[in-house]
Amino acid sequence: MASFRLATFVMALLPASMAIGQELTAREVIAKSLSSRRQISSYDIEVSFDYGEQETVDARPTRIHYFLDEDRIRVDHQASYLESQRFNGLKETHYWHHVVNFPDRSIDFSSRLHPGSHNSAVQIDLQPERTRKNYMLAMKSHDLRSLGYHPSGVTLGTHLETCVQRLAENEMDFCRERIDETDCFRVSVDLVTGVKCDFWFAPEFGYAPIRARGTFEKYEMTDEIRLELKPWRDPDLWFPVSYHSTRKMGNYFQEEENAIIRVNSINLPLASSTFELNGLEVPEGCSVRIQPTNNKKLKWDGMEIVPASEVAQGQ
Repeated sequence: MASFRLATFVMALLPASMAIGQELTAREVIAKSLSSRRQISSYDIEVSFDYGEQETVDARPTRIHYFLDEDRIRVDHQASYLESQRFNGLKETHYWHHVVNFPDRSIDFSSRLHPGSHNSAVQIDLQPERTRKNYMLAMKSHDLRSLGYHPSGVTLGTHLETCVQRLAENEMDFCRERIDETDCFRVSVDLVTGVKCDFWFAPEFGYAPIRARGTFEKYEMTDEIRLELKPWRDPDLWFPVSYHSTRKMGNYFQEEENAIIRVNSINLPLASSTFELNGLEVPEGCSVRIQPTNNKKLKWDGMEIVPASEVAQGQ
């Protein structure tokens, strides 16, 4: 089944509003929605999730922290230990999974504990064929600038940039429509046969999307997200502060997700340590594995990566 996450998250930064009565094409509306986001070079954004009763049976994150600075992106997921993951002696209720992507390298570290073991090893990949591919995937999947949100669980997930790229080859409907007491442009795109995306762009909110919906005819499934937006430091700069997303199979609700979004900074430089091991709270003595491997046993000594023997001697 096509992966389709309409998104979990944060940030619709857009140009000054234009009267809804002006004649625009669908491409022009989408271009307005994306133009300001392409000027964003950095951000620090946190999202907290609430799944209601689903949270006890689902491993989805309770929080996600997103960092972007030029060509560096970091995504931190916080999740609860499920009952099946707990063991005697475990005191923590949550763990973090950190992933940092550069075009030429990546860092992957999880603080999740396993019975009879210490923290998982830090994984550093220096293989350019993989790192470039993973970097592009991270920017497509986790960069919050396109739509201003990125849901964690409900699958509404086709990136707006993907829709833009496919406009020339797919059928598209375009009309004016009033929803939630707001005048909008509705753009509908058929991605593939039986898979349709609908976006409602609001000129009064700088052409930010205030609602999006994905439908899958084959599975009679509908995913929908509704966003609350507020201006951020500038009357023409609108970001979601919360959203509610749902999934229905036929006429029955299958799951839902609520999120609170906190924008800590936009277009301000982030500390370089944000994207390095000394900013990931890696415990001293944690193993480090580097690919391609040089077969050396390495450890993190709290300051830098050193041969494992040096950490052992220091202890």
